[in-house]
Amino acid sequence: MGNSTAVYKVRDPMPDQNRTLERFLLKNIIHHLYEDAIHRNLELSEQTDDPHANLLLGYYYHHGYGMNKRDLKRCFQYYQRASKQQHPTGQYLLYQLHVSKTAPQKTHRIKTVTVKQLARLKIPLYVSSASNDICSSPAHKELKHRISSSTLWKKEIIKLMHAKKRLVDVDRDRIIEDRPILYNEYGYLLWILNEEKNVEQFKIAANYFKKAGDMGNPSGYYNIANIIHHIGNLIGKQDDEARQYLIKAAENGHARAQFLLGYEAFYATSSNNDQDDSYNAAFNYLGMSSRFPFADTLCLLGQLHYHGLGGIKENHALAREFFEKAVTSIDYENHDGKILGNFLLGFMYEKGIGMEKDFVIAAHYYAAAAKMNYSMAKCRLAKMLEKDKLSNSDILLAVQYYKSVTDSSDHDAASYAYYRLGKLYSSGNFTDLHDINKGNQCFRAVQANHFFSSKINKRTTTWSDYHIGRMHQGGLGITNNELLACDLYKCVIKKAKSTYSIVGRYYMKKAIKCLNKLGYPVDEALKAEPVYEIIVDTDTKASPLTIHSTIRQPATPECIRVEENQVYELDRNDLLTSK
Repeated sequence: MGNSTAVYKVRDPMPDQNRTLERFLLKNIIHHLYEDAIHRNLELSEQTDDPHANLLLGYYYHHGYGMNKRDLKRCFQYYQRASKQQHPTGQYLLYQLHVSKTAPQKTHRIKTVTVKQLARLKIPLYVSSASNDICSSPAHKELKHRISSSTLWKKEIIKLMHAKKRLVDVDRDRIIEDRPILYNEYGYLLWILNEEKNVEQFKIAANYFKKAGDMGNPSGYYNIANIIHHIGNLIGKQDDEARQYLIKAAENGHARAQFLLGYEAFYATSSNNDQDDSYNAAFNYLGMSSRFPFADTLCLLGQLHYHGLGGIKENHALAREFFEKAVTSIDYENHDGKILGNFLLGFMYEKGIGMEKDFVIAAHYYAAAAKMNYSMAKCRLAKMLEKDKLSNSDILLAVQYYKSVTDSSDHDAASYAYYRLGKLYSSGNFTDLHDINKGNQCFRAVQANHFFSSKINKRTTTWSDYHIGRMHQGGLGITNNELLACDLYKCVIKKAKSTYSIVGRYYMKKAIKCLNKLGYPVDEALKAEPVYEIIVDTDTKASPLTIHSTIRQPATPECIRVEENQVYELDRNDLLTSK
């Protein structure tokens, strides 16, 4: 959790209870999922020598997933096969098992080399990986870091650029088959070594990328899109040109470009008339991208099957299979498909969606997501403990989990944690916790966070609207006002209907039930003009809220806020680059 960046706090929370999450993890489930993944990928590797299957097998042997122990020799063999097949993640991982003589003794290795030898082994493959796709591995970020921090690495990278330049300048009829790769890698080296941001050098790099693309290497087109995104204003290019090159890369088989366009289509804010076209495009692009089935791609495909979008039938069982594959796969850089997969599986098991309810399995998946720092998963787990859904339920542990989330940088999750704490302190169901003042203080924190989201960030989630509605309906910490509650439930329904969010649709059903209970017909409620406006309690006698002087600005997320299946709306440009 670290330093607090939640916008509103009541008081300092209890220390994070991350270590207690282990008690909810089921080793048999983990082992079974990885055993299935190993069997599936072994078949693919043996039958078609599939590059991504080879990568994943190397990954499983590297970490000992689904087996009794690591097998570093077999790991290296599979990484080597993936690397030779130009898989960018395999190229990056290949020499992670080679370490320098200065590395700690406990570091897993198959070979020890000098620092200089290690740099010379890694640099060419890092360049190949990053020039193929800057988001399929940490190669791009590591190269940029090493250029600025290591004289040895910078010198070796410059030497590699000069070697590529000599090959570029030789007779055009030579090494013709490698020329598209050569041009792309040389353009990439010109790009990352341009520390002075020389416009002409950027233009030369873009020119080599285009040559690579025109000669059949789609990574060239993808890199032009990236370079336009970074410095388009300097070289006279616009974002619409970046998109056109992204489309060309996708049409020519670039898996990451296909994923980006599929992601964009899935989250497109289309009108009802062209939503079908958007989801059809999403399904087609993501289907093509799934030849490299990263966790993020699998999760989006799972959601399409869950909702029956993109010209396919609703199929919860198949959606679950995609989510299960996601939790055993690898993520793109800056994405959180493994977290999303675990959370959605937990939600499906908790609510009995497409399967029998199983709170023990739900707790496992929530705990797995929570261990990867997803705060809302910890809240869902805490609520199961609070409601005594597990044999090892512990209300004090639930409270500790909620308190740890109030310090989360995800202030929607922090708001939900305050809501649950407010109910616990106010209800009187737990004598030792009963404290009306604390309860009201927590409810005001919920309201204040919702105000921040709606007025500053210009966005609220269905679950935050729903719980503010519940507060107005029940007079929880604020004056009872059924009209305002009704208005908020309308917001929940409208938002959920405009997007296919698994959790959002769940809260839409709850909002409809609340409207029916209040006697407001849903159709009429949706036609009425909204009258809701948040009024923050200004009672000076009440315990004051602590308002942080530094307000967290929306940024590239560290963890997906799954309610709307993303944190702040990421557009294509945010996704295009690894920051």
